[in-house]
Amino acid sequence: MDFVALETASAGPSPNLKLVQEASRGLPAERASRAWFAALYAAIYNTPGALVLYHYWSDPEAALAHSDLEQWLIENKPGLPVHSNRLRTHGSMVKLAEGMRALAEFVVDDDFERGDDYDRLWTDVGNVLNVGRYFSIKLAGTLHRLGLTEAKQHDIRAKGAKNGRKTLALIFPEDAQMLDLKTGGNSVASVELAEQRARQFRLEVHGQGLECDWFQFEALLCEYNQMVKGDRYAGKTSDSDLDALRRVEAHFGTDHPPCLQTWRARSEALPPFALERQKRKDLLDVFKKHNYVWSDSLYDYEATAATGDFSKPVLLSEPKTGWRPLLQP
Repeated sequence: MDFVALETASAGPSPNLKLVQEASRGLPAERASRAWFAALYAAIYNTPGALVLYHYWSDPEAALAHSDLEQWLIENKPGLPVHSNRLRTHGSMVKLAEGMRALAEFVVDDDFERGDDYDRLWTDVGNVLNVGRYFSIKLAGTLHRLGLTEAKQHDIRAKGAKNGRKTLALIFPEDAQMLDLKTGGNSVASVELAEQRARQFRLEVHGQGLECDWFQFEALLCEYNQMVKGDRYAGKTSDSDLDALRRVEAHFGTDHPPCLQTWRARSEALPPFALERQKRKDLLDVFKKHNYVWSDSLYDYEATAATGDFSKPVLLSEPKTGWRPLLQP
């Protein structure tokens, strides 16, 4: 529960979606413009990168028609931070151009679900080149958040859910064999059990006064497993987005419109203590090593880093959250 509560204190769960929503407020109101921005976010998977792509390629038909898209991307690669989860499919600028064109075709066709049939929307986005399960969730959720479809996620999409199901296996060890994707596979029984346990645990989370929708809950399950493995702390997502912004600023300039738009979005979506935080590698394995959840809403990073001992974090004089951690350092 600590992770859920402290992610919430840092504008989570899924603060990246809040950042994208805030960033979209400065875009034209036309459906195609907003859908294209959602698609570009799915292509590069960070707010400043999506805003840069939209700034230079605001017309999806131009992205489809212009032969110089690849060359522009190659020339500006230093300022185009592709998220680590996108490197396999869009890590090269040729692959990014290929993905952008597929997404542009999806937006121009505008044949995706507008009503509340999430399963149909899931099929629609999943048919786009290089989207896959993970980015089907992200793209569908962004389209919903930007008001382009009524369809809203209603489960964790347990089929193929490696990290989320690992977390469920930790929470329900008696069912671990079937819940873990590696051992349980994607049989009908395993998938349904994962969805049942997800519903059960989500009710427990809500019972602690920690509300989150299914999009957020699925993300939390994945992220908790990352924390257990030593690769996450509460607030890492928005910190990483600032890393991406710094790269954009270094290439295009701090006063470039996408940079200014990103700062505006951060100021609207994030609490003040998270605005200028970048990812800190020394926090990634705090939970794995010391068995507590780090949060900038509770602990003083500079003071703790000065001691070099994250097993004994320095408390803020005025905590930024009322949550009392269940796991104490």
